[in-house]
Amino acid sequence: MTDTPHKPASKTKRLNLAAWVLLPALAILSAVAFVVLGGLPGVNLPPAMMDTLAMVPALSVQACAAIIIAACFNMLFCWEPCRSTEAGWHDLALAGNRDAQWLLIRADLRWAYLITLMLAFFWPVR
Repeated sequence: MTDTPHKPASKTKRLNLAAWVLLPALAILSAVAFVVLGGLPGVNLPPAMMDTLAMVPALSVQACAAIIIAACFNMLFCWEPCRSTEAGWHDLALAGNRDAQWLLIRADLRWAYLITLMLAFFWPVR
């Protein structure tokens, strides 16, 4: 089977965007909010709110690491079809082919499983 060179799927691009841009930005914004809200005169936040604000940067970094580790695991140990193969599966799935539908569902379940597994790996740290 001759496939075109492997290009990252849009799902991988979205995960990379979330891991490398959005979650670190959330960690920085929450740290800044923690400093600004804590430094304003006359602002008395309840301890539970301060604890939550203090925990958001750590949770963002852990989620970022989980996504990166899941993507690395998927690249190293799982087979990703090229875009033309996956497009063919989509065409077959739309035509009612159960095997193609299962292959597409399995790929999404693998991503969900890997990300859940990596998030569970970081759970005891909290």
